[in-house]
Amino acid sequence: MPLSFKINQKSNYIYCRYIGKINDEELFNSWKAFYESDAWVPGMNELSDLTEGDASEITAEGIKHIARYARSIHEKHNIHFVKIALVAPETLNYGLSRMYAGLTSGSAENVRVFKSKFEADAWLRGIIEE
Repeated sequence: MPLSFKINQKSNYIYCRYIGKINDEELFNSWKAFYESDAWVPGMNELSDLTEGDASEITAEGIKHIARYARSIHEKHNIHFVKIALVAPETLNYGLSRMYAGLTSGSAENVRVFKSKFEADAWLRGIIEE
């Protein structure tokens, strides 16, 4: 599977790692399976690392679909605020991440896009503010 999830116990957030080519269906199905699993902790902050991911097959419609789905999950679980850090040093992944951030405006998700995992981790832990 091109997305893997684990709980970063030390920093208390969900870590999602994107690996290889990812398309709309894989993106949606991976997040849906995670949100429906026992591993997901509702309201826990998230760091998505796209450093090793190739998002060239993800479309604007796919980004919109996952943003709508995440919003519905947060509403269903009565989550009003969660920090989402997206690490995307490569241009295409960065642009798609910024698109996602724009689509989540007004939702429970406070999304920030970073070029480095160090900065994303520091923001999630409250060490730095953006």
